[in-house]
Amino acid sequence: MERRQFIMRNRVLLVTACMLLAMTSRIATGDDGLAMAVEAWKASSTAVTSGEGTGTFLYEKRNTPTGPWKTITDARVSVFFDKEKYHIRMECSKEWLGARRRIIIHDGSAIFSSRFVTGAQPVDGQGEVFLNRNVGGMVRPEAAGVPWDVSRLPYSLGNLPLMVKKVGAENIAVTRTAEGDYILSHAVVNSPNVRVERHCLRQYGYNIGIKRLLTVGQDTPTQEFNATWKKAGHVWYIASIEENSTVKDTESETVYHRWKLSYDNFTPNAAVPASRFSFAALELPGGARILDHRPATAAPIRYVPVKDAEMEAKMDSLVEQLNSLPSTRPKRGEVEGAEGSIRWWVFGAVNALVAITVIVLLVRMRRRKTA
Repeated sequence: MERRQFIMRNRVLLVTACMLLAMTSRIATGDDGLAMAVEAWKASSTAVTSGEGTGTFLYEKRNTPTGPWKTITDARVSVFFDKEKYHIRMECSKEWLGARRRIIIHDGSAIFSSRFVTGAQPVDGQGEVFLNRNVGGMVRPEAAGVPWDVSRLPYSLGNLPLMVKKVGAENIAVTRTAEGDYILSHAVVNSPNVRVERHCLRQYGYNIGIKRLLTVGQDTPTQEFNATWKKAGHVWYIASIEENSTVKDTESETVYHRWKLSYDNFTPNAAVPASRFSFAALELPGGARILDHRPATAAPIRYVPVKDAEMEAKMDSLVEQLNSLPSTRPKRGEVEGAEGSIRWWVFGAVNALVAITVIVLLVRMRRRKTA
C-alpha cells in the first residue's frame, strides 16, 4: 500500500515538473520572440535617417468586398527624406483631379502640396497647405493623398517599444510558427473586442512584414499592412508597403481602400540636399494660388509672385515663405511676366471669338425665322 502511494506521489510530481518545464519553455520562447522583434524594430527605425528612391505609387478603392478596384491615383514616384523632412514627387498617369504632377513636401513647419493640371487657367499650378499633426511619431500627409510618413515607414507597422510600454509584455501573446516567424497579438487598449496582430518574419530579420487589425465577429481585417524588406549592408529598409483599409463613409455605405508604394531603387542614408525641402521645390509658377487649410491662419489664400531667390534665401521655413506672399491675386500682366501676358491675351481672344460666333449664329437663326 505504501509502495503504491509512493509511486502515485512520484507520478504526480513528475507530471507537474513536466508541465512546469513546458510552461517555462513557452514563456522563454515567447519572451525571446518579443525581445528579438523589439530589437529588430529599434535597429531598422534608427539606422536609416535619410534616403532617396524611385518607384510606383497606386491608390485604389471599391464599394464591395469583392468588386473591381477603381484606380484613383497611379504614378511614378520619387521620394527624398532627411530626418523628419520629406519630399514626394509624383508623375501621374492617372489622378482623381486630373493632375499630371503632384509634389508633397514636409519641412517640419507644415505639409505643402502642389498640383499641376494641363490647361488650367490662368496658370496650371495650385498649392495647398495642411497642418503637420504628429501622431505616434509620424507626420502623415493623408490630406494630400498619401497615407504614410515616408521618412518613418517602420512606424506605420507599429512602434514596438511603445506597444510594450502601453500594453504590457504580460498581455502580449507570442506565437512561434513552423517557419521560425513570431506573431505578436494583443487587445487594443480600452477596446477589448479589437486585436492587433503583427507578424515578425525571420526572412526580414524579424522586422514586421504583416500587421492586421481584427475585430471580434468579423472574418476579414478592418485594416491590414503588408511590407517587404531589403537589406543594404547591415541596414534593413522597407522596399514596398501596401495598406488595405475598410472605412464606413456613412451608416449604410462601406468603402474599401488600397494604397501601395513600391521602390524600384532605394539608397538608404543618402545625402539629400536641403533644396528638396524649399519653397522653390514646389515648382509653383507666378500667379499660382495657395490654399491654406490650417486652422486660424492669417490668410487662407495667397498667391505666388514672380520668383524671388533672395526672398527664399532669407526664410528658414516654408511657413515663413508662405506668410511673406501676397493675399491678393497678381495683375494679369504680372503673371510670369510676358508669358503670363500672352496666356491672358490668348485666353481673352478665344473668349471673344466664341462670343462673336454665338452672336452670328443667333442672328442667322432670327433671319431664318423671319424668312
